[in-house]
Amino acid sequence: MIEWLLAEGAPASCSVAGATRACARRLASFTLEPSIELQIAAARVALHHGHASGRVQAGGALADPSVFTALRTVLPAEMASALQSTFEWYSCRGAHFHNDAHYAGVLFGAWCLAGPSMDIVFPRTGWCVASRIGTAIVFDPFEPHGVLLPGSTTYEAECYADAAPSVFLAFELRLTAAMRAAFGIGAPMPGAPVLSSERAVHAETGALS
Repeated sequence: MIEWLLAEGAPASCSVAGATRACARRLASFTLEPSIELQIAAARVALHHGHASGRVQAGGALADPSVFTALRTVLPAEMASALQSTFEWYSCRGAHFHNDAHYAGVLFGAWCLAGPSMDIVFPRTGWCVASRIGTAIVFDPFEPHGVLLPGSTTYEAECYADAAPSVFLAFELRLTAAMRAAFGIGAPMPGAPVLSSERAVHAETGALS
């Protein structure tokens, strides 16, 4: 079942390659227990790509029809039809606040497949999702976010030096009209703050410069 979180902060706009849209006002989360095969693959990613603390590391692409089918089974129709069929591995030992504003024309999904329980925190919108193995979220990649120890609101580098790595399988959903409606993405509001790859995000607090 999909759970929805509504943004508490002020509306913002997203800008990439000269195009501007409103940022999503909603985040979706759900639980999907991974197969043993996926958990083994995630453990391999943790072993080879999970060494740096505070930074999200790419672990390579995955094209697996069974993953595509599993996700489509639990997603509502408008999200299932927008799901793209290729996936990326990512790992981190905690992640300082950042955004992923290079993802144009999609919403971003992250499915936790290995590692300890962590909080995925979005300071501007007030969202905090308790993430464990099987937790997945879909969100606007422009929105600043971090992966923190449970209960934390700021990123403190020394807390993650010896942390076990978290491994996520990332997926993308095309920004169709149905997806825009589901995630509360309307026309950009005049005077709203603009999020982009040029807008600096404070690594410890997630505040915008």
